[in-house]
Amino acid sequence: TFVMFVTVIQSELPFLFLLLAGIAAFQAPWPLWRRVLAAGLCLGLACYFRPIALLLPIVLGFAAVLREPRGWAREGLGMFATLLVMAALLAPWTYRNAVVMGAPALVAMNFGLALWSGNNPNAWGGAMTLPPFVQGLGEAEREAVLRARALEYIRSDPAGFATRTLYKAAFHHSSQSIAVAWNPQIAQRYGQGASLLLKVLATA
Repeated sequence: TFVMFVTVIQSELPFLFLLLAGIAAFQAPWPLWRRVLAAGLCLGLACYFRPIALLLPIVLGFAAVLREPRGWAREGLGMFATLLVMAALLAPWTYRNAVVMGAPALVAMNFGLALWSGNNPNAWGGAMTLPPFVQGLGEAEREAVLRARALEYIRSDPAGFATRTLYKAAFHHSSQSIAVAWNPQIAQRYGQGASLLLKVLATA
C-alpha cells in the first residue's frame, strides 16, 4: 500500500515516516532525555499531519510499563515529557490559530465536522460535505455549531451512537484499497481487472 502511495502527493508517507521514527526513538536504548527529545520532535511533527499521533506516547508508555513493570516511574516520566516536547512544538501553530481564527485549535478545526459527519440523521459512515446551515460562518464558529449539533444528536440516541460507532469501525477497516483508488493510472494502463486485483491484495 505505501509503495503505491509514492505515486501520489498525500500526507500518508511523511506521517508514517515520522510515526515510525518516533516509535523507534521512544524505544531506543538511549538515555531518557535523548529518547524524550527525539520521540517528542518526531511525533510532534507527525501531529501536523495527523493529530491522532498525540495518543502515541500514552500507548507507548503503557506498553513499556507492561513490559517492565518495575520501570513504571521512569516510563511514566518519559511519556509525560514526550507529550510536553510535542506540545512545545505545536504551541506556535496553536497560537497562530487563536490569532487568525479567533479560537485556539491544536492543529486544525475539523473535529466538529468529523463528529457531525458520523452523527446526524443523514450519516452513512463516510465523510460528508459542509451542511447549508454553516455556510458563511467562520472556522471557529462553524466548529462550535457542528460540534454542538453532533453532541445533541448523540445525546438524543446513545444506543444508536454505540451501534453507529461499531458499524463505522467495521466499515472503515473493511478494506485498505485507497492507495489503489488514488492511482487511476493503474486502471487506465492495465485495465479494471488489475486495479481490482491490487485492491484485493492490499485488503488481504
